[in-house]
Amino acid sequence: MIVLKIYFDKYKIYIKFYYDEAIVGFFIGPPPWSNFVISVEKLNTTPTSIRIGVLVDLSGPLATYGNDIKNTLEIAKEDINAYFKEKGLSYKVEFYVEDTRVDPKIALDKVQALYGRGY
Repeated sequence: MIVLKIYFDKYKIYIKFYYDEAIVGFFIGPPPWSNFVISVEKLNTTPTSIRIGVLVDLSGPLATYGNDIKNTLEIAKEDINAYFKEKGLSYKVEFYVEDTRVDPKIALDKVQALYGRGY
């Protein structure tokens, strides 16, 4: 869907062109409308990723809770990304889930691994 947003001030007219919620062009010019030119440029529409590392127990005696948390995060990710899209924000949430196996040593290793990956 193409959307035009038009803003006026005392000396200029601003028009922004949106396609699929991403700005694809703009025009800034003085009134009147005679002799105006529209400048269109393609902007980067790739969403910025918000990466979140998650440590949960997916195996071992607490696996039930860990799997519940993982499933809840999947639902939350869908809701958050839908909200960003609805608001026209170019963000995307990604969860990277690691299994700690109810072991503090493994949990520490996983924290360090996530940190090393930039999470």
